[in-house]
Amino acid sequence: MADVYISQLSTVNSLSANNFIPVSDGTSTQKVGTYSFFGFRNRIINGGFSIDQRNMDTGTAVNNNAYNLDRWMTIASANLAVTVSKQTDQATGILNNIRLVNAINNTQKFGAVQYIESANCRDLRGKPVTLSLKFRNNGANFPTRVSLVEWSGTADVITTPIITDYSNAFPTYATGATVAAYTQIQPTNQNVWTDVILNATLTSSFNNLIVIFHQQNASASTARTIDVANVQLEEGSTATPFEFRPISTELALCQRYYQKATGICSSANSVVSITFPVQMRAVPNVNMTDLTGGSLTYSPSPSVDSFYFKYTVDDQCGYTASAEL
Repeated sequence: MADVYISQLSTVNSLSANNFIPVSDGTSTQKVGTYSFFGFRNRIINGGFSIDQRNMDTGTAVNNNAYNLDRWMTIASANLAVTVSKQTDQATGILNNIRLVNAINNTQKFGAVQYIESANCRDLRGKPVTLSLKFRNNGANFPTRVSLVEWSGTADVITTPIITDYSNAFPTYATGATVAAYTQIQPTNQNVWTDVILNATLTSSFNNLIVIFHQQNASASTARTIDVANVQLEEGSTATPFEFRPISTELALCQRYYQKATGICSSANSVVSITFPVQMRAVPNVNMTDLTGGSLTYSPSPSVDSFYFKYTVDDQCGYTASAEL
């Protein structure tokens, strides 16, 4: 098909099957997905692992049920810390990836999970979806499970830990969670990137979607690694190329759930008002950081848009604000 140039975009009142817009160059027609067309085909936030507000770059010990790279939470069967880092340029088409390392002599099962906000996935009820990602690990005998899970409990109030028992071949999930599809990866060649594609048709009643990858092997003979990149969940039965959104867009999407700032100026005994760069998902938990030589007279009193505080001395300080699921 020849190059397609769009000189005018009119309001689309009706779409073809599977929410695709047909675009033609006069000789043939090509389908352009609506989410792809407008830049939000991928329902995963930070699926390319480019955003790292918690500074995991060089490797940080992260506990079970604690967030690591933005929007991703660590899971660990024995509640022991997993070392999480952000890697760059590991292969063509992979700008960044997450690396999780479980220490030698530690037999726990471990991985990461993303909880997708209800408002960002409920429109997929009853539809086919495709989950795709790139994966590698450091051992051919280290099987890893990738799962797409539906949450039918209260929207955006997801029970954690989402996996309650790792001891069986098929894990036990929290009440309200149902596996829509899963696959188990066990590459024959270690340290080689493998494409993983998972298809599912979703039910008509879920409230949230959950993406999980975790290693199932409990061997302690060597430190075990999981590397994952380019995680994408999209409508339809075909995996399309990973959607690289502008870095500023990806950061703003992440800041709806977590954000931080440093170097906030505070004059002694003055009230400081902070407006968040983006509106947060819910009223956040705000913690002040880097406080030295003084104390808070007014503790942070946040809304979804802002908060204020009062500090007793002239100083620079910072904050973190979390409205994670």
